[in-house]
Amino acid sequence: MSRLTEEKFSGIMDLIASCSPAPGGGTAAALAGVMAASLVEMVANLTLGRKKYAAVQEEMTALALEARELRGALGELAAEDARAYEEVMDAYKLPKASPVEQAMREAAVEKALHRAALVPLRTAEAALAVMEKAATVAARGNKNAETDAAVASLLGSAAVRGALLNVTVNLRTLTHQPAWTVTMDEQCQRISSREKELRNTGDAQHRGPQHRGLEPV
Repeated sequence: MSRLTEEKFSGIMDLIASCSPAPGGGTAAALAGVMAASLVEMVANLTLGRKKYAAVQEEMTALALEARELRGALGELAAEDARAYEEVMDAYKLPKASPVEQAMREAAVEKALHRAALVPLRTAEAALAVMEKAATVAARGNKNAETDAAVASLLGSAAVRGALLNVTVNLRTLTHQPAWTVTMDEQCQRISSREKELRNTGDAQHRGPQHRGLEPV
């Protein structure tokens, strides 16, 4: 599959909406992360060059660059998630007529499911990093783009939770639980806990309408 981020938006939506199971939810979660990172980069860029924010120019320059890198990484993960799912389907199609074939198929399925769980875990980690940066630009960036930072946080939250859901589904599909599933589950718990903290903080900051005169961004 070609890199999804090279497709036009309408083309990506058509791919997701098709009767094919891939790209699916894992890809959509990563793409939500792409949009979140783009908004973080936007807010950082809208802060640069403003005298009012002279004290944070260096910080915003770094944040814009980091957000751009995360945008690229999440775009790659969007396509990788679809490929990982296809590998799982290929593994399930392997023959299982003999004990040898059954053993080979089981090993192939486990390997494919490992990758299918690892990709959305990486998506969740990247999207969590986007949420961290969204919190920073919301607090220290251009206040006239505060809502954009809030939307970045919301999209990042959806990306994290959607990706973690895909990790969990793939882990539960395994007929037995290899040692690596314990480590992966612990990572999921850590990411989920931090996502909730950031989400609750963001909800508290942006609860209720903000009525104030806006300066040109």
